[in-house]
Amino acid sequence: MHRNSDDFIFDNQMLLQIIYYNFSIGEVTCPTRYMDEASSIGGMRVIKYGLGVLLESVLYRLNKMGVIKRNLYQK
Repeated sequence: MHRNSDDFIFDNQMLLQIIYYNFSIGEVTCPTRYMDEASSIGGMRVIKYGLGVLLESVLYRLNKMGVIKRNLYQK
């Protein structure tokens, strides 16, 4: 079963799962090139993404407080 979104919000969901399970977070640098053909979001999708980040953060906090149980944080 896939629990994370197939949309741009999946990165936020993964980060919240990492925090939830107390995993260490590190950074690996790599060269990056941004091209016009590359995947990017704009317009209304940016607003949808921003609201999605806020919603995921609120749902994470409610789950941590025990108010709700999200499938996203179940083993």
